[in-house]
Amino acid sequence: MEESKPEEKVTVYCRQDLNSDSEREREREREREREHAFKRRNTSMNFIKCQLHHVFEMTRSAQKGRRKDKDSPTPPAPEESKQYLEDQCVKERVTDADFFKLVSLPHCIDKNEWLATHTISFFNHVNLLYGVISEYCTSELCTCMTGPGNVQFLWFDDKGKKYKYTAPQYVDYVTTYIQKEISDENVFPTKFGQTFPSTFESTVRKIHRYLFHVMAHMYHAHYCDIVCLQLHGHLNTLFTHFMIFNIKFDLMEEKEMDILQDLLKALMKQLPDPNQNDGKENQVTSSPLRGDQPMAVTNS
Repeated sequence: MEESKPEEKVTVYCRQDLNSDSEREREREREREREHAFKRRNTSMNFIKCQLHHVFEMTRSAQKGRRKDKDSPTPPAPEESKQYLEDQCVKERVTDADFFKLVSLPHCIDKNEWLATHTISFFNHVNLLYGVISEYCTSELCTCMTGPGNVQFLWFDDKGKKYKYTAPQYVDYVTTYIQKEISDENVFPTKFGQTFPSTFESTVRKIHRYLFHVMAHMYHAHYCDIVCLQLHGHLNTLFTHFMIFNIKFDLMEEKEMDILQDLLKALMKQLPDPNQNDGKENQVTSSPLRGDQPMAVTNS
């Protein structure tokens, strides 16, 4: 009789059980991913909170610093060295002419003609002096057009838009503008019978303001160069004549002249008393040709 073999136990998995196990494994995987994502979000949020707190603390510290600076007095700016105010420099001039009488309008001369003659003359003299020191006024050394007190002069175009130029660029614009105006027969008429435009005096004011800026820059940035060239007496004489003429005909506002007011006062002290005539009357005559320098003639 043959021995019967033990029956082998065969475990049979149905498709449904396999599917269930796979689903449970995928579900556990998704749960782990959600947990990791949640942890990452928490980590990011904590980092952002730390950054915001840091920014808040920096802002608060800066505000406290500004309030402290505001409460504390501002230290005074260092005083500017003004060589042109030294006594030996102020006394230098090339003529002892009485500028108060020199600028007076003669009875036989039209006021606009008088303004035009002097304006052209001042332009020529300022242009001549600046031309001598122009090699020292470069875009590298004079990066902006400045005057005493580091006042900056900006250029305004016809539309009122302002530009910041180097000093030589600014002077070039000034020279071009003035040359164009004085060469225009409609603005500076030279023929007999022609009349001056109604805007003539405002044009003269603008030209004189520009000339003042150029002289202010020469005093502020190039006075040492001018002294080395022995031209400070010429500059003082020109500036004195120019300012007395402007004051006489009210061509510039006081606030525009403030930056050189100390120099003007010092130069005026060197002049003779304008009220001291010694019983003599001075007459001022000028050639009708534009650009001629007016001359003072004293009657004995």
